[in-house]
Amino acid sequence: TLQLYGDSLDQADVSLAIHNLSQCKLLGNVATAAAAAEPSGDGCIYRNAIQTCIELRTKHKLTVSVLDVGFWLHEWCVRRRDYNNAEALLIAIQSHLHPRIDNYKDLLIDLVSQRALLLSRQEKFSEAKSLLREQITKCKAVQQWNPAGRLLLQLALVLLDADRAQYAMAL
Repeated sequence: TLQLYGDSLDQADVSLAIHNLSQCKLLGNVATAAAAAEPSGDGCIYRNAIQTCIELRTKHKLTVSVLDVGFWLHEWCVRRRDYNNAEALLIAIQSHLHPRIDNYKDLLIDLVSQRALLLSRQEKFSEAKSLLREQITKCKAVQQWNPAGRLLLQLALVLLDADRAQYAMAL
């Protein structure tokens, strides 16, 4: 879509398409992401997603901000147990959020999700659960069903991490 219609799309649509292609690279949807950029071969999915995002944003003359790559860098830091840098990235991301950003509400949900991931990895399960439940309630109130579903799945993972013997409760 980006290759075919990139010139006729507005900046917000191009930005969203770039994000989706980078997300496909991160999640391993090689068929879709292959058109975005050549694989680096180093095996680091976070690097590949960030590289794809930066290359496509540069190609389409869009600036690259903390919001474009910050969430992926944060998740990468959390999964490597680099919690100090993860916390610093969350602060940087939060400081760049503003209600005039096109997808502001979605980014707030992503921020909560990333904060809950960090809390869970730090074994602060009750804080992570509380944060996720609060955001799920907010999503349901405004009928944001897809984000609520993603957060429910994340909550199940936090419950499972908190007590692996209670796997049935997590489901």
